[in-house]
Amino acid sequence: MLKQWYQRRVRGKKESATSNAQKWESLWNHIQNTAARNVLLLGRVKMATENVYIQIYKQRGISPKEGEDIDEQLKKIKTYISDLSDIIMESEKQDAMLKENAMSRLTKPTKAMMADAKVTRG
Repeated sequence: MLKQWYQRRVRGKKESATSNAQKWESLWNHIQNTAARNVLLLGRVKMATENVYIQIYKQRGISPKEGEDIDEQLKKIKTYISDLSDIIMESEKQDAMLKENAMSRLTKPTKAMMADAKVTRG
């Protein structure tokens, strides 16, 4: 009877250990899959960054520097975007000023218009 009790106890511990091992193995597989997805995503981000970096240099008509690390590429991309944003803002300001000047010329009476008005009145 003691032997049977001991066997049941050992069998229960074995089942518990097997269940626990399966749980940890499942978690480990999840961690590996997540890591693999993140590595793929990082690769895509690096490729996209390099493509934008190369396009910026092509647009400027110069060859990109080979072997530049991703941090430097990102800094240059940020600078380029900032410069373009400044150019666009300045251009929009100039456009607004030109439109304002054109509108004020249209609404402001000229000497010829005033002379015409005197002629028609008098």
